[in-house]
Amino acid sequence: MSETTIPVKIVNRHLITEFEGMRYLIDTGSPSSFGKGILPWDNESIDLDAMPTLIDIESINNHTDLGLAGLIGCDLLFKRDLTIDLPSKQLVLHDVGCPELPSMKLTDVMGIPVLQDFDVSGVPQRMCVDTGAMQSFVSESIARGLERVGTVDDFMPTGESFVADLVELEVVISEDHHKIKAAVAPGLLTMLRAMQIDGIIGLDVLQHVSYTFSYANRCMAPVLRFA
Repeated sequence: MSETTIPVKIVNRHLITEFEGMRYLIDTGSPSSFGKGILPWDNESIDLDAMPTLIDIESINNHTDLGLAGLIGCDLLFKRDLTIDLPSKQLVLHDVGCPELPSMKLTDVMGIPVLQDFDVSGVPQRMCVDTGAMQSFVSESIARGLERVGTVDDFMPTGESFVADLVELEVVISEDHHKIKAAVAPGLLTMLRAMQIDGIIGLDVLQHVSYTFSYANRCMAPVLRFA
């Protein structure tokens, strides 16, 4: 099957794509897609009105001011292997990804991509990869002893607003080092811990290089870690 390339961009710190003048949020933190209208996707026409959802797209619009018509979740993003290339402002849907590259073990929880043994200062953690997150999140245990360097306003998947403390971390992607400010949000992380997830890798990490995901091969590349 041929590749499908989808242009994307970050607007108001959220990852979106546009089809026929309509905006859609790209969200690997959502197991399913939903919204309004017909979405042209990988040579198919997807009726978003027929997709079940527990969240009204307008509740997301109220927090983001993006004028979204819908959200594209894991059910569509991971029907095939996926490359998220934010430096080139594109997603690529394709087949057979990352078997020959140094990679990390990828699994899923309720369809959401989760890195099974993500290295946080030498300690393996289960981290979900969420393009719907403006910044990464870490648990209180990871943030313990780190200086708080500010706060960030955000909102839960269910729509409630919250304020989270920020801590500075270093992310190492292959051999490149980047500083990020990860959030510590007890309410959100409690929900994640119920799913046995220790934190979130967000756009602050994903924006630096191209990443390939393969559910078929259970891998994500390149290798990254928190120092």
